[in-house]
Amino acid sequence: MGGTLPRLGHDRRHVVVAGRVGTRYPTRTAQEAPCRTRATTNSRRPASRGTRSRSGSSRRCRTTSPTPPRRTRTASPRRRTRPRATQRTQRTQRTQGTQRTRRSELTAAPDVTTRRCAEVSAAAGEQLGGSASAWNACLLIEQDGPWGPKVLRDTRLPAAVRDHLDLEGLRVLLIRRHGRTGRDQGAQGVRVMASWSGPEMSWLERRTLADLDELLTVDLAGLVRGERPGWQPVEEPVVLVCTHGRRDVCCAERGRPVAAALATHDPEGTWECSHVGGHRFAPNVVLLPAGLAYGRVEAGEAVALREAYASGQLLTERLRGRVWQQPAAQAAEVAIRQRLGLTGVDDVDAAVREVAPGATTVTLEIRAGQSAGRWAVEVQQHTLEDEAGPVGVLSSCGDADTSRASSWQVGPLRQA
Repeated sequence: MGGTLPRLGHDRRHVVVAGRVGTRYPTRTAQEAPCRTRATTNSRRPASRGTRSRSGSSRRCRTTSPTPPRRTRTASPRRRTRPRATQRTQRTQRTQGTQRTRRSELTAAPDVTTRRCAEVSAAAGEQLGGSASAWNACLLIEQDGPWGPKVLRDTRLPAAVRDHLDLEGLRVLLIRRHGRTGRDQGAQGVRVMASWSGPEMSWLERRTLADLDELLTVDLAGLVRGERPGWQPVEEPVVLVCTHGRRDVCCAERGRPVAAALATHDPEGTWECSHVGGHRFAPNVVLLPAGLAYGRVEAGEAVALREAYASGQLLTERLRGRVWQQPAAQAAEVAIRQRLGLTGVDDVDAAVREVAPGATTVTLEIRAGQSAGRWAVEVQQHTLEDEAGPVGVLSSCGDADTSRASSWQVGPLRQA
């Protein structure tokens, strides 16, 4: 053969790209296309072995060819993971297994996905007497529309007003008319009521404010001390029905039918209200100004409760207690009223006298019947049990764990 074979990489019709030989596009000389990554002694990234052409340029040299060389990427091995659905299923199984383990100590453990806290409490026979929340001073603020889970944290009240209302010893309740949408609230102003419930006196006053900022002028510290704000006295009973569904679904589902029945009978004195405590005892009703708290009130019973209170009487079957009493005193008054058949609102006055390990001594002033006088009774709190062991209840709908239900045992009356 005549002549010398051309060396690859120097023929204008041959190029070396990623180790492959091609003849479609000729290479350029170093003067025409200087390499940006020419290997030199000062290069920070020396070319890999076997990739340099004889001209000293790296295979990473950029050219101006119409079709750039195809880039190759070495894929790093990816860690194999379980599908997300499988992970969620396994997490759910682990979580549910943990819940079942924790609840196994209690009997009557409910299915939290389908059962309501009020249903569980009623089925367990949890006692109503001694379960009412405790307060003396209460401020009721009209606010139509939806309420957040927490009255002061998740409310539409101005920030300065929320700070002003955040006072120890003051119970703040939001109220609204049954079925109201709140569209005409601005035209009528904001109705507020101040209430005090206690053994010496009970009163209720109301006022209409131009706007919510006017609440900043109310002497709330005086209200906590039992001082009247000097507003218009309310002579007729006010009935509050908890329908705070964002706090617990039982309050809305069970409270609204009760509010509807009462509003039909007494539209002026009936208000839906925010959380009063004890979701599992819903429907919850509070009568002001006496501060009588009722639980598990049926729609057909609500009007009878209101009428009895208006005539100075009370019904003891659904009575949780007076809001200004301690739980032991609430349990003692309800038990003694049922035992002696005392139904007058002022027939019994109970107060805790002494708290000792395992028992609480409650004094009772009975003002009616053959047992009129001053008495004392021992009250003990026990875990509610059945033949299988401790009974579990849900404090709120959606709770993952149950808690042990308690009951009060009220001993015999003895002379104080």
